[in-house]
Amino acid sequence: TGYVGELLRAGRAIPQTVALETVDVLSMILSADPNDAGSLVLMADLSFEQRAFDKSKLMYERYLAVAPDDLGARARLASALTFLKSYDAAISELEKVLAKDPGNFPAKAY
Repeated sequence: TGYVGELLRAGRAIPQTVALETVDVLSMILSADPNDAGSLVLMADLSFEQRAFDKSKLMYERYLAVAPDDLGARARLASALTFLKSYDAAISELEKVLAKDPGNFPAKAY
């Protein structure tokens, strides 16, 4: 899963077979430990990259319940909400980010 995380952070495409295998591994980890922060955020990011915005939203929400101060994840949640046309919820998330970090570029860009 570290390899996939590196690809995501670098903005590189994830081959479909690798994405599916990673989802399987993350699902097993989350079955054993539903609050594993690393697995939750990786599943959220991977789901977002695969354009599975409903799944991405769910995973970001679960992750943020464990790590509420991760402003990057909160901004990505807002982006997923925008793709789902949940504009008010997206704005609410971005306002939370900007309240803690007024200069946060991703939040301003979204």
